[in-house]
Amino acid sequence: MNTNATRRLLALQRTLIPSEFSRLVDVSDSSQPATEHLLVLPDGSQLGTRRRTEGVSDNLPSTTIVIGGVDVSTVRKLDRPAVSLLNSAVGTSFEASAAHVPKYPVFALEPPAPESAITIPDVWATICALFTAYHEQEHIPLVLSPSLANANEIANYILRSGLGIKPVRTRAKQTSSSEQTKDDALFLSRTTFWQAAGTIGYHSRGWLQHNLTAAVHFPYVQSFTRSESVITSHPLRPPKPSPGELLYRRYCPSVKKFLEFRYFCLDDSSSVDGPLHHLESLHRWHNNPRVAAGWGEDGSLEYHRKYITNAMEDPNVMPVIMSWDGEPMGYLEFFWVKENHLSQYMGGGDVGGAAHDWDRGIHVLAGEDKFKGVAYSMAWLRSAIHYAFLADTRTVRVMGEPRYDNEAIMRACINAGLHVGKIFDFPYKRSALTITSRDRFFQLDLL
Repeated sequence: MNTNATRRLLALQRTLIPSEFSRLVDVSDSSQPATEHLLVLPDGSQLGTRRRTEGVSDNLPSTTIVIGGVDVSTVRKLDRPAVSLLNSAVGTSFEASAAHVPKYPVFALEPPAPESAITIPDVWATICALFTAYHEQEHIPLVLSPSLANANEIANYILRSGLGIKPVRTRAKQTSSSEQTKDDALFLSRTTFWQAAGTIGYHSRGWLQHNLTAAVHFPYVQSFTRSESVITSHPLRPPKPSPGELLYRRYCPSVKKFLEFRYFCLDDSSSVDGPLHHLESLHRWHNNPRVAAGWGEDGSLEYHRKYITNAMEDPNVMPVIMSWDGEPMGYLEFFWVKENHLSQYMGGGDVGGAAHDWDRGIHVLAGEDKFKGVAYSMAWLRSAIHYAFLADTRTVRVMGEPRYDNEAIMRACINAGLHVGKIFDFPYKRSALTITSRDRFFQLDLL
């Protein structure tokens, strides 16, 4: 490997561009205007905030969450000592003295009107607003107001879905005020929030746009792949989505556009959403000299029709079209690593040995030149990894194998939380094995 290329890769691994979310309006900011839109939820609803002044009996800051012009909840920062959560210290001498763990302010969740309820979809939207405004926090301590008519329902939802946890009661001998505040606080988890906790099976406001319940709970059945490059056993994979089916949708504040992933539609007559022009777009992209230099798949329309037909018939591959605000802009292939020839090159290096049953790989093609640039690539590649982890809870690693000397895509990979496990040679190209784990991706605050 070229020495300069090695140095560039090492330098890239030491540089992570921060999350695409800039810090948004703080719920305690007294300069906040009467109404301000913070974000767009995955279902297209506009979420905003309004400074609450009516019916406030104290001077504690309070902000009402507004969705579609309707007040749905209120969040209040409480006048309490900040608290921390460190599960590994519970029951040890460090339980109350782990000074290295960040402490966070405690918030109260209140109904929009006294003694009223907050619907479960609106609870999730409120948590989404909190983790947008406080994205750098690993946890948000939350107390449910006694005036909530459905406080028990909300607590059960948060705990059973994994959106938050209620810490183990501290030992009796520890009586500091900061520890006592833990007793009634639920600790919302940023890691589980971005893993779609509280969405699938509860409501349709999450990023996954098709019913993945069957896929997530698909039973384990041993299956086999025998091809020219791979002979392996692996789990039977779930059936693929319908042609043109919307899989994932997320508003990306960094580019102010909705990103969508759709399963490839080869024949527009089969699409329930009208003509999608997927094949036409893919054919044009592959014949762009920039794309052809990386993929080497330029050719006729029939050649690309056959390419996609093979991908759609392969149980290992899921071809997907990416779009910004409905305009096709790129192509993704999600694949199961164990059935892919990448698995044959994974021995050695910092990659944890052989391919695991649920490891997922990604091939990427950014087709439209007008959507080039760091902001766009950072948003769609991070989202592709996000989707791969959401699509099956058993997937603990996501990886790719781009050309090692493609500095643009390597920088995008590093910025998306992937690291270089090793450099290796396919018969047709020298590649970098880029890899991230579920823990690493969600702990890095990349979404």
